[in-house]
Amino acid sequence: MWLQTGVLPPSALMVGAAIGLPACAVLMANNCRDLEPDRLVGRRTLAIRLGPEGSKAAYAGMVLGPFAILMSPAAPGAGWVTLAVAPLAVKLVLTFAGTPRGPQFNRILGATARFQLVLAVLAAVGCLL
Repeated sequence: MWLQTGVLPPSALMVGAAIGLPACAVLMANNCRDLEPDRLVGRRTLAIRLGPEGSKAAYAGMVLGPFAILMSPAAPGAGWVTLAVAPLAVKLVLTFAGTPRGPQFNRILGATARFQLVLAVLAAVGCLL
């Protein structure tokens, strides 16, 4: 936005954060999947620092947070349309919390990326409306 217009309104930052949080959730799922191997080689990912329970809470915030941001009065009207994908967000959070770490997390990675795509499309539609 800033490169195209020379200004960076708060609404652009809000939408950017809302779309970026699920990307962070993809990274969190990836890091949780590889938690033990990463720890053994000395990596210090956010998942390692937060531990399994903290990672679950962080993932939930990254997946559910966009709705709070987009429903804010300062957001550009995108929030209500994005609620169509809220059931998927809840399912992702529950699946993440209940799935043992390991290769099973590959499905969560893909589903989280798809969630981000659908959320972005719905947010764009909401902004256009």
